[in-house]
Amino acid sequence: MYAGIGMTLQDAFARDYREVAAYYNVDVSQGLSEAEAAQARNKYGRNELEPEQSTPLWKLILKQFDDLLVKILMAAAAVDFVIAMTEGDSILSGLVEPMVIMLILVANGALGM
Repeated sequence: MYAGIGMTLQDAFARDYREVAAYYNVDVSQGLSEAEAAQARNKYGRNELEPEQSTPLWKLILKQFDDLLVKILMAAAAVDFVIAMTEGDSILSGLVEPMVIMLILVANGALGM
């Protein structure tokens, strides 16, 4: 401890640089020698952040469709597809509405990423 100050590596950022230098026995004008730097690296580790875990693309895509309104629209499109297939009218004209709903959902998912 330095002059009764309980300093840890975690709270060194909140201290004056002279206190931290004195606590760690570092000459601010010269810095650390190669041997001191290697010893500090062995003791404290490298001065770098750990890489962030990336989320897979398929999870990001599925997350876009994990919404109640989107699920309702998907169900409506499915019902509309079934109705279009069972009606005696032209199948092509019956598929317009469900296709529009699906295109809107795909666009919503693409823009949300």
